[in-house]
Amino acid sequence: MAVDDRKCGECTACCQGWLSATIHGKSMYPGKPCHFLGNNCTIYKSRPHDPCVTYKCAYLLSKDIPEWLRPDRCGAILTWREKDGVKWVEAQEMGKRLDSRVLSWLFIEMRGKGVNIRWMIDGAWNWFGDTAFGAVMNAIDKGIEKNV
Repeated sequence: MAVDDRKCGECTACCQGWLSATIHGKSMYPGKPCHFLGNNCTIYKSRPHDPCVTYKCAYLLSKDIPEWLRPDRCGAILTWREKDGVKWVEAQEMGKRLDSRVLSWLFIEMRGKGVNIRWMIDGAWNWFGDTAFGAVMNAIDKGIEKNV
């Protein structure tokens, strides 16, 4: 559930093609924004439940994430992820190299609290975390598991 006082505001980063999804049969992925994104969502009232209603970036879900980390402000989308009972926070670049302030915050604040982290720099994924997280990431890196 989203933090009550947090709103997307002007941010449409999750619809701008930095995440991958299919909406009403139309694909979006890095470099290709959602087909239904104009100045705002052109199908907002009839948008599909998954992913449009269900996806919430980490900024919306956690009061521990500062205001400056709203995706349109920091140039990265932070997302909480989970696979096989292992949880982590992920920082996806948005068309430019991940800002060092974002990466520093991930290491100081998230890893400092024991949270596993995965981040993208120049389109390549990197990760740091506990042994169970390492096993999940190694499986993804080796192509044994489908990427998340």
